[in-house]
Amino acid sequence: MGTDIIPYDPYHPHLGYTLLVAILAWLCVALYCRLWLKQQPRLRTMLYAVAIGLPIFGETTSYLIDQLRPAPNTPLGYVLTHFHAYVLQRIPMDTFLTPLVGMLLGALLVGLTLFSLARFGYGTWQLNRALADAAELSATEHSYLIDRLQGTATAPATPIPPILVCEIDVPLAFTTGILHPRIYVTPALLDLLTPDEMMAVLCHEWAHILRRDTFWNWLVRLLRDVVWFLPGSHLAWQSMVASQDEACDAMAVTMTRQPLTLARALVKVASAKAHSEMPSLVAASPFALAGSAPSSRVEQMIRLHERAVAPRRLHAVGAFVLVLGMLVLSVLPALLGS
Repeated sequence: MGTDIIPYDPYHPHLGYTLLVAILAWLCVALYCRLWLKQQPRLRTMLYAVAIGLPIFGETTSYLIDQLRPAPNTPLGYVLTHFHAYVLQRIPMDTFLTPLVGMLLGALLVGLTLFSLARFGYGTWQLNRALADAAELSATEHSYLIDRLQGTATAPATPIPPILVCEIDVPLAFTTGILHPRIYVTPALLDLLTPDEMMAVLCHEWAHILRRDTFWNWLVRLLRDVVWFLPGSHLAWQSMVASQDEACDAMAVTMTRQPLTLARALVKVASAKAHSEMPSLVAASPFALAGSAPSSRVEQMIRLHERAVAPRRLHAVGAFVLVLGMLVLSVLPALLGS
């Protein structure tokens, strides 16, 4: 080790590099999901969620690495500081901010976080207010649906979640609640669907609870709102929610063994919603999004009905390799001493 010790630069963001990695990650995820993960919605959901949170992960982890890096007078620290001084500094990837700009940027991120939390909290309050008079499904004329759910041979070994009927004049089923999720259905939906179709819809919503989607959606939505200026984050969010619904469809089919029944219910609900004024459901996971085309979900249920060939395990391995590559690439400058 030489005597020309170079100190580390103070921590600084790599905004240009982070933006480039975020765009590259979104393109790779979108391409990989479209080409090889059409029949694996759970993996698609994971990849889209990672793509949304990657900029926050990259900058946060880089800061932690900066705090833990070896001293410049150690062999590894000497190599890192010299590599940064003579190689990385020549690449326009570092973003040096004045103290005032750094403080304003930090305040902006805090403000975006608080705004997202406030918007979600207000949406939750509005929804809970609209659902205050909801009645237990078991106390209505449709209580037989509870008995049928309990008698489902392939139902999960968990208690049936709370299912309530709310007086909203739209054919609607949704799951809400982060810590104590519950399912809501409307009289219009009960009138629209047959008992078998209602069973399929309830199993779909039950799947949301088993997957803890309401909690993960809240967390990923928060990350999306913080990086709202990245168009890919909004596209990834839409694709993630769509993939999430397909994963819940697959779980519902496992419980009911009636994929075409669920497909009929989806088409009925989507068609009815196209002509209805939907309430705000910021804090909920609805069965069918207003104005969305259910074609990909129906196609999946047709494949399940026809018992299509199982997806290849190699594609799943590739998805995890892609995730690992994105995570390492997002913190590469910090790992190299920048």
